[in-house]
Amino acid sequence: MGAGRAVTALKSQISDLKRELDTLIKPKEMPELIESANLLRINEYLKESDRIKTRLVELYDQYAASLENLLSDVFEIQFALKDLIKEEAQSLSSQNTKSSKREKTKKRGKKKKSNTRTTKKHPSKNLTRKTRRKRM
Repeated sequence: MGAGRAVTALKSQISDLKRELDTLIKPKEMPELIESANLLRINEYLKESDRIKTRLVELYDQYAASLENLLSDVFEIQFALKDLIKEEAQSLSSQNTKSSKREKTKKRGKKKKSNTRTTKKHPSKNLTRKTRRKRM
C-alpha cells in the first residue's frame, strides 16, 4: 500500500506544479522601459518556468517508476493467484478421481452383497402383502 500512497502524493505534486506553471504570467514588453529591462523580466519568467518544468519532469519520472513498481506487484500477485488456482484445481481433480474410484468399488461391492442377500432371504419375505395375509 505504500506504493499506492506514493503514487497519489506524486500525482498531487504534479497537479500543484501544473497549476503553478499556469499561473505564471508571461511579462509583456513595456515600451517605456529600456530593452535590457524587458529582457531581464522575460529572463526571470523563463527561469521560473524552466524551474517548474524541470521539477515536473522529475516528478513524472518518479511517478512512472512508481507506476511500474505497482504494475510489477500486480503481475506478481496475478501469477501467484494463477499458481494457487492450478494447485487447487489439481487437488480437486485428484480428490474427485479418488472419490469416484471409491464409489465404483462401493457400487461393485453392493451389487455382490445384494446378490448374496437375495439368495439368503426367506421365501416368505418375497411375497406381497396380500399373499402374506392369506397365508396367515
